[in-house]
Amino acid sequence: MLTIGIGATVITRTATNNSELFTRLIIGVLIYSTILSQQSFNNSIQEIPILGGLFHTNNLINGIEMYIYIISILLILFLIGRKDLVAEYRLVLGFSILGAITLIESYDIYSTFLAIELQSLSLYVIATITRKEATAAGLKYFLLGSLSSAIFLLGLVIIYSLTGVTQYDGFNILYALPSNELGIIISGETESYNKLCNVGITFIAIGLLFKIGAAPFHSWAPDVYDNVPTIITSWLAIMGKISILSFIFVFSTTGVFAESLESFSLLTISATLSLLIGSILGLVQYKIKRLLAYSSISHLGFLLIGLSIDSGLAASSFLFYMFQYWLSLISIFAILIYYESGNSSIRSVSNLGFLKFNPALIFALIISLFSLTGIPPLIGFFGKQMILYTSLLNGYYFISTVAICTSVISAAYYLRIVKTIGFVGVDNGGDGTEFSISTIKESNISNKSLSWIISIISLMTLSVFQTPSLLLNLAQHFVLNNLF
Repeated sequence: MLTIGIGATVITRTATNNSELFTRLIIGVLIYSTILSQQSFNNSIQEIPILGGLFHTNNLINGIEMYIYIISILLILFLIGRKDLVAEYRLVLGFSILGAITLIESYDIYSTFLAIELQSLSLYVIATITRKEATAAGLKYFLLGSLSSAIFLLGLVIIYSLTGVTQYDGFNILYALPSNELGIIISGETESYNKLCNVGITFIAIGLLFKIGAAPFHSWAPDVYDNVPTIITSWLAIMGKISILSFIFVFSTTGVFAESLESFSLLTISATLSLLIGSILGLVQYKIKRLLAYSSISHLGFLLIGLSIDSGLAASSFLFYMFQYWLSLISIFAILIYYESGNSSIRSVSNLGFLKFNPALIFALIISLFSLTGIPPLIGFFGKQMILYTSLLNGYYFISTVAICTSVISAAYYLRIVKTIGFVGVDNGGDGTEFSISTIKESNISNKSLSWIISIISLMTLSVFQTPSLLLNLAQHFVLNNLF
């Protein structure tokens, strides 16, 4: 359905140049795709192959697809009323979503590589579609993204050269064989075979970590996020990561590579570095989007902790943390986009002083920031609590200590934003951006969609403490019924 909808949008593009029509058409396609995924969701945990085994689906994948569709709809609602983005931008977003969905459903190394490249190429185009000054950032994104694709492809080639199969169920069969039988298949070189397989899996993991901007492969993220428009930053920071993280989740939990990833502790090392780098380097950032980039690196550390632990509770913790984190980030981006108008944009933290003219937005932004910090009783607190509890329960004491310490450190730059919007006057920030009361009133466009998004997410962030067990039990029940 998503493919048909994008094709219809491309055909419509030849007949009209109405950007609003494309926005509403993409939203309609996503809503219908969400309904279809919901109807496919049933009580069966059986794998359903598609197109001869190139793709597969089950309840877990259908649930993640619905979540991606909902997040995509919220982000595309940002485009309503925007005249500064060409109509083709909506088409590229559609291809990006198509790449994300096919990546999650991929069950073959061919379909996996093609899906991840479809999404990546769409993101490269999005990063450079509007501003001339974004060309340098987009070029850096393209070059490093191409490098990560090459590393990822190298890992796939190594695995294929050793096994001779392309579908993941073939890897599962080979991995399940006893060592002596496996030795017969590979001429008695079992130990060398396992080492080479681990090398291939390492390259695959490095390529994926590169694409989501996890440390130590994070250098491109702050520059790219800061030099593209905020509305594009929101798409890169959210949709550019959800699908890959979800793929790693299915890949490392149900696939052949689960034990190898755990034995390498590659995800654990990346999680530790992400927590340290994201929290410490974020303290010296004064540009709001660079700060959010390092904040996302820090939160990736928590998500990678959930991925690196092999247990049902860790899987449910990962899903719950992913759910609450992206919603809080959408609320923050919606507030930033709400006031952007013309050539005026929010570059530095000191620019946020203008929010004092709208107390409701101050309250919504503080709620989202406190949720990211993990202050109880907001939803972000329960997300971090689940990750830390699972980590301690499985004996990951060192990384749990690092996560607690870095959470305290990262609270400093969140509180600096609260100080700016509450106690500091309106400041241009020295970056050439001029804000005045008249500019603020003009830029306060009556975008009802943004208002509804901010209001609903803020309400969810506040109200979860009344029945936190509802969402926690739902995530755990969802995982136990689909994976174990």
